[in-house]
Amino acid sequence: MKTALKTTPVILLGLMLVAYTGCAPQKNNTNSDFNVSSTLSSNIVGGVTVDQAYGNENGLVGLAIISQDLLGRRGMSLCTGTLIHKRIVLTAAHCVENSGPSNIVSVVAYFKPNINDVKKEDLIRIDKVLQHADFLKGVDQSNLKDQTAWNDIALLRLSVDAPSDVQLSKIPNKSDIIKINTATKLTLAGYGIATAIVNKSVKDPATGKIEIVPVTEKVNTSGILRKIENVSVIRVTADNKEIMINQKNSKGACHGDSGGPAFLKQTDGTQIQVGVTSRGTDKLGNCNKAAIFTGLIGQAEWLEISMTAILK
Repeated sequence: MKTALKTTPVILLGLMLVAYTGCAPQKNNTNSDFNVSSTLSSNIVGGVTVDQAYGNENGLVGLAIISQDLLGRRGMSLCTGTLIHKRIVLTAAHCVENSGPSNIVSVVAYFKPNINDVKKEDLIRIDKVLQHADFLKGVDQSNLKDQTAWNDIALLRLSVDAPSDVQLSKIPNKSDIIKINTATKLTLAGYGIATAIVNKSVKDPATGKIEIVPVTEKVNTSGILRKIENVSVIRVTADNKEIMINQKNSKGACHGDSGGPAFLKQTDGTQIQVGVTSRGTDKLGNCNKAAIFTGLIGQAEWLEISMTAILK
């Protein structure tokens, strides 16, 4: 059983957002290996907080996703992204996928390392979304042996240029020769929670049935940018479209880090983004087993075509 990393629900901070229709912050599924039961979300567990300089140097973007239910009630979820063009943010498709009773009404980007420091003037509206056309195509979420790639990747267009001091995250192109294997160590970053255990199973004393209940954090850790280095790769699919990493030491991605990067340090010391946080592998939605990233080497052609398309 595996669990896709969810967006992290947080309290609506009173941000004044321009309406945007389409897309939703989470969805639930069940699968295995590179396809996991989908609690769509993620955050950096066991990592360290980073400052504005680190975020700017690596093109890190916070995404606030506002959804509204049938009763008109609004809530906000968080995802992470990276700036790959002055007007384009790379993230996970599930971050902007409509599902369930709520619909996304607005998505905004911000470039601060702590959401508590974000002001109205720091927000940039997303005015166009382009999900991978094959997101979840052919995925049998009831089949634990189905290893079909999720293609959990999307591009978001900023309504105006990103701040000039924010650098672009370097992504692979079709001609790059980059190899990732079990000897590879990656660096992860994101705005998610810093707690690996978010749910537990308990027996209902009245019915005797096992239920999954949330484990509440004593201190809210979501919305703060963190990174963790030297994360081990478990395996990579033959088409380079998905990367599985080891999180058994409760270190890695978790809820709220969805859409965030996996960086590979190159020989010259610079970083290239090789993955986008997609999902986890624990059936309870915890973040202490393995996590799966959409591999950008395998998506290089899609990225090239889609970056041109979204700017039109």
